[in-house]
Amino acid sequence: MEVNYGPDRFSINPFLPCNEYIPDGEPYVFGDRVYVYGSHDLFGSGAFCGGDYVTWSAPVDNLTDWRYEGVIYKKMQDPYVNKMVNSGKKGMMKTHMFAPDIVEIEGKYYLYYGIGLSKSGFGVAVSDSPVGPFEYIGRVRYPESEKPKNWKDGRDGIEDGDFVFGKGKGPLLNMANYLYDPSVIYDNGRLYLYFGLCFCHVVELDPNDMRTVIKNEQTGRYSSESLIPSMFTQRSKRKDFDRMGMLNGPSIRKINDVFYLVYYGTGPNKCNAMCYATSKSPFGPFEYGGILVSLGNARYKGQNAPTEYVGNTHGGLVNLHGTWYIIYHRHTGNQMGGRQAMVAALTMRPDGSFEHAEHHSMGFSKSALPAYHQWPAFMACYLTDAQGKAKAKTNSPYIVQRELAFGFVDDHSGKKVFQVVTNTTSESVVGYKYFDFGHEAHENTKVILSIFAESNGYVDIFIDSPLSGELIAQVQVYRSSEYTDFLSPLKAITGVHAVYFVFHPEGKTLGDFSHFAFV
Repeated sequence: MEVNYGPDRFSINPFLPCNEYIPDGEPYVFGDRVYVYGSHDLFGSGAFCGGDYVTWSAPVDNLTDWRYEGVIYKKMQDPYVNKMVNSGKKGMMKTHMFAPDIVEIEGKYYLYYGIGLSKSGFGVAVSDSPVGPFEYIGRVRYPESEKPKNWKDGRDGIEDGDFVFGKGKGPLLNMANYLYDPSVIYDNGRLYLYFGLCFCHVVELDPNDMRTVIKNEQTGRYSSESLIPSMFTQRSKRKDFDRMGMLNGPSIRKINDVFYLVYYGTGPNKCNAMCYATSKSPFGPFEYGGILVSLGNARYKGQNAPTEYVGNTHGGLVNLHGTWYIIYHRHTGNQMGGRQAMVAALTMRPDGSFEHAEHHSMGFSKSALPAYHQWPAFMACYLTDAQGKAKAKTNSPYIVQRELAFGFVDDHSGKKVFQVVTNTTSESVVGYKYFDFGHEAHENTKVILSIFAESNGYVDIFIDSPLSGELIAQVQVYRSSEYTDFLSPLKAITGVHAVYFVFHPEGKTLGDFSHFAFV
């Protein structure tokens, strides 16, 4: 049965193709396009950030038309990584490029990045184009006068920078000042660099070379005090920040003369969230603003626990046509290496604060998706087991990449791959927010599920709640040797609803779930 494919016309989450894994996304508008820069996971690798840096872009007027811009900066261009690899060392802590950021100044684009949990500091690269290629220019560094007389540059393959903020010490001995997750902003002719692993600091850089640290005239120091309470700070001292202590991922923006410092915070109720704080000065003090979005909607409107499995997240703010959006990432698979860019539209209050946005399936769409299309199962935003728990490597469903004939050609492996929902155990729930079934009820409508069925069983489909919602269809499923469409009549409904699929296999799982359609 021919059905129009919804993502061809409407934005969904994740908003990039399902075979791409760009976590830590920093979005920027250059010209008439929006670009997303981030780390680069390789699915199934068992590690974070295994790939070279790539970027994607889309016209600001068509946020469904994302274009792969290719590799913009390779790991082996970094002299530290090059030396580590050539000396036989490997692994994400010494050779993987973690979350980057970018700033444009007078037609030049500067890329800032770190290498795992190494002692190599921040690298800086430059390009004449937002899509590269970028060329390495050096490390963030102190002025030469600050280095001890016996300090030897080049010991790690880099000419300087390994001395900065810790004199060559790694994060275990220098966590409070460790160079991790750079974020840069150019404001009124001055360049600021934010960074931090559990503690967040800011330094000013010399815009003449984009990498030499300038001493703060008021404090006499190069680096600020910590701007955000750490996740390790006592809960009583995190009270002013609603106990949402920082783990990492600072991202800075300036909105209406106010600096907004976004960060990855963790707190009660297994809450892993993009939080923010504001200040009139780039040096702080910063006042807690709230949660922008939380994985699995933990703490959203009083929700006590996440309804999708959680982990780290990281991202930044972008304004498109007057609406602020937060880019962040979700986790897929059941091991490291499957994080994907997500987005949620934000509501800004008159006082400049933001409401806590919902983690949903709708991508850049600010209204519910029109239901009567075919939709990929991987856009699920709710994945729980029979007890309502969501956690990787348990009975809850999760999203996995498969090599499939109907998949997309992966730019990195050359294989055709597609994401599906797997581990559909008894009474597990896969949910989507939100679909619009229109103002008028349609008779003789159907729902179609595409499943590679491992056993016989059935799927109940509810709206609004998987526990107390209205049952709108029950689809019988029979064991199959390939992806098969299973149909059922659909109750005539109207309006906007969350939709939940509750699985009832006769065996351990019902199988892999690839698509569904309302027709």
